[in-house]
Amino acid sequence: MASFETIQTNSIVYHTLITFISFTVLFGGIFGNTANILVLTRLKLFRNNSATFYLVTESIVNVFQMLIPFTSRIAINSFGSDLTKTSLVWCKFRQVFSQIVALMTLSIICFASFDQFLSTSHYPYLRQSSTVRLARITVSSAALLSFIQAIPFVIYFEIRPLLGCSVYDAGIVIYTTYGYYFLLSGILPIFISSLFSILAYQNVRRIVRRQMAIRRRKLDQQLTAMILARVAFFILTFTPYVVVRIYILVSTKTQPSVTNTALVQIVSNISTLLSFVNYSVDIHCSK
Repeated sequence: MASFETIQTNSIVYHTLITFISFTVLFGGIFGNTANILVLTRLKLFRNNSATFYLVTESIVNVFQMLIPFTSRIAINSFGSDLTKTSLVWCKFRQVFSQIVALMTLSIICFASFDQFLSTSHYPYLRQSSTVRLARITVSSAALLSFIQAIPFVIYFEIRPLLGCSVYDAGIVIYTTYGYYFLLSGILPIFISSLFSILAYQNVRRIVRRQMAIRRRKLDQQLTAMILARVAFFILTFTPYVVVRIYILVSTKTQPSVTNTALVQIVSNISTLLSFVNYSVDIHCSK
């Protein structure tokens, strides 16, 4: 009896803590991303800058991530209200919308790091390639490709008793595991953003040693610092989620024990919450 009471108490404490952290991330994310938009669009130093365009666009996408996928996640984990188990329309829409905004955020992080590499290069033709026009083209392309990528999931997401809303077609499961989570949401954005962030950092170090206008030097240093911080934060918060999601998809064919299921659910909830912290990040520069 005591053992049952202990488990029940721990469960209440766990759900209370998850709920508190979730709402903190939700309101912090909405406020933080809104602050990003206001700060970066009002400071004259950052206007008409491609890096600023990427950061502002990402903040807008992140607000949508907070308002729809994350609020529904809070409803599921904190209040046990999971409409994806009863509404096929919501099951498909929530999953597809989550994929689109997630891929857009990851793409923008990669584009921003690449753009900063271009803008800090000591080669004039590379610096000239860093334009707001190019930024708009890349973001529009990312949005279109993210939408196209999600089309098969509109068809194959389904609801099954006990298992819930997911994809069960063997081919789509393989693509989701190795294509979407491992490649598009994992290795690819981590590698691209890390690579160009490091290269941009090396470019900035060269800028410091070169004779350049103090204003230009300060701008490059600030923007590069913002991009580096964003990439580092993305890697730390998103990697555990990708690993856990791959594990869950791979293990769907087996019948796990009750204890293992509970443990996986706890780890999944924590890693998912951590991944949403990635979208709530508030990184901006002051004058």
